[in-house]
Parts: sequence; C-alpha cells; structure tokens
Amino acid sequence: MPDDTWWTKQQACQRLGISTRQFEYYVADGMPVVKLGRQVHVRRTIIQAEYRRRRLRQKGSRATP
Repeated sequence: MPDDTWWTKQQACQRLGISTRQFEYYVADGMPVVKLGRQVHVRRTIIQAEYRRRRLRQKGSRATP
C-alpha cells in the first residue's frame, strides 16, 4: 500500500530538522512539490528519500584518515 502522506514545507523542515533554506535547495535541485495557494507540499516519502540521499553523500565526501 503506497504512502500518500503529504507534508507542508514547515512540517517537513521541522520533522527532518532542516532549515527552510535547505528545503529550497532540495526544490531547486529538482525535488517535486505541489503548490496549493501559498503553501508548498511534498510527499513524505520523497523528502525523506532526498534527505537520506544527501546525508549519505555528505558522509561519503568526508576524508578518512
């Protein structure tokens, strides 16, 4: 059963612990969102996957001694 939970921009930022600026970077890089009036919504599964992908990439880019 697919998860069709949608989060507002504020909910996503709060639950993932990211800034609204970081959220905007995700959108600028192509993350799909839906705008309803003045609010921006994103699927929970999409933002979580994007967050995980960026965290893994960030960890992998650190030099190890």
